Amino acid sequence: MSEWISVEDRLPDSGQKVVGANILNGEIFDYATVYYFSSKHGAGWDVEDSAYAAENHDGPASVYLDIDITHWMPLP
Repeated sequence: MSEWISVEDRLPDSGQKVVGANILNGEIFDYATVYYFSSKHGAGWDVEDSAYAAENHDGPASVYLDIDITHWMPLP
């Protein structure tokens, strides 16, 4: 498997699907499959669907991805 790449060292190509993670002192706090995007309007990380559907006792809900991505690796 690939090694984690720091976003300070290199970013993936725009539109590339990767595993993004928040890593501090070698410990992984969060991770998700994400896309990196870059355009003249800005850059950032996104998922295929910006919210995941969920249910709770009150009915439907949305769960949003909120990860400060510090590292990434290509999908195998």
